[in-house]
Amino acid sequence: MRADAQLASGKPEAALASVTAGLKAVEKTGGAPLEAELHRVKGEALLAGAGTLSEAETAIEQAIAVASRQNAKSWELRCAMSLARLRRQQGRPQEAAARLAPIYAWFTEGFDTADLKEAKALLNQLTEPAIAAEG
Repeated sequence: MRADAQLASGKPEAALASVTAGLKAVEKTGGAPLEAELHRVKGEALLAGAGTLSEAETAIEQAIAVASRQNAKSWELRCAMSLARLRRQQGRPQEAAARLAPIYAWFTEGFDTADLKEAKALLNQLTEPAIAAEG
């Protein structure tokens, strides 16, 4: 939570330091329910200026792998949204949509939650150019 707040206040280096401390604790305990979220926030901090695009992509991919391994679909959705935004920024909207869509489709309820609303809006943004090109 501290890292998220630091990131929101424009302090990506501080957020990265907080995430690093959290990940060290995860290593000592052998895993934690928030491990995927820590890797996602690490990726976001790297994107915000504390690292490179490649490092950010690697951290977010690792977050998705952890969430998938833990069968933590809500965390996986958040991670997939981060990756989709990164890929859209890279000019790869089709890849972004292809990665996000199956995770979003897994959900059968809760569509009024903030994360699912955000995921749906992001998917719509990613697929609109493709729909316009077909039409």
